[in-house]
Amino acid sequence: MFKKSLLVLSLACAPFLSQASWNAGVNYINVSSESAGSDISLSGIAGSIGYLIPSGNNLFLMPELKVGVGLADDTISLAGDEVKIEMDQYLSLSFRGQYAVGSGGYVFAAPAYTYISSKATGNVAGSNVSIGSDEWEFGMGVGAGYMLTDFISAELMYEKYSDTDILNFGIKLHF
Repeated sequence: MFKKSLLVLSLACAPFLSQASWNAGVNYINVSSESAGSDISLSGIAGSIGYLIPSGNNLFLMPELKVGVGLADDTISLAGDEVKIEMDQYLSLSFRGQYAVGSGGYVFAAPAYTYISSKATGNVAGSNVSIGSDEWEFGMGVGAGYMLTDFISAELMYEKYSDTDILNFGIKLHF
């Protein structure tokens, strides 16, 4: 019975998937924040997947998921001691409105709900300290992209959260 149900579901979804405007990409992310009076800058890499929905008059909608990890950490001085800050995980869910401009260019805005897990470790006042932080935040992003070919685009995006700024540069493959 399960196999028959799966076959019926596959056949029902086939027309939708054959018309799909899927895209997948890789993004370099830079996360900047201020904590304890120190500027923190972390970088990471994220994979993304989205589905572009035509909405008419050069306007598109796109739900997107990004999942990533940290690449480079930062060190801050706390009470005269060095503390290492690193990003463990990055997850972002967004729903963008995108407008095509010119030949291959586009601009977009996207509300996003983002999770960042980070960790601070160091020796402060003679004690080894390890503090984890993980939180979900709602923010807003704006950006621009350009279709390099019919199947590849490049994007630059800036996102603002309550006390965090994120800069994304990504390459996307459209299929």
